[in-house]
Amino acid sequence: MKKYLILSALALTFVSGCTTELSKEDRALLKSANENAREAKEQAASAAADARAAKADADRAADAAEAASSKAETSSEKADRIFRQGQNK
Repeated sequence: MKKYLILSALALTFVSGCTTELSKEDRALLKSANENAREAKEQAASAAADARAAKADADRAADAAEAASSKAETSSEKADRIFRQGQNK
């Protein structure tokens, strides 16, 4: 645990030391990169939400198809029974 604390303190010291020496162009570039990263994160979250919604839609469609297949099989069996009963008369 102490190791991580020391590494964090060193990283913070290094970053804070570098931040004071950055030029205006470098700061603008970092700010732009940070904004782009934030936008990318938001787009990724949106895409993930869209994917979850699409999966839910696909699951519902698969369930409906399975139910329709089951009903078709039941109807086919019933039609076969009726046909056989008609032949036996």
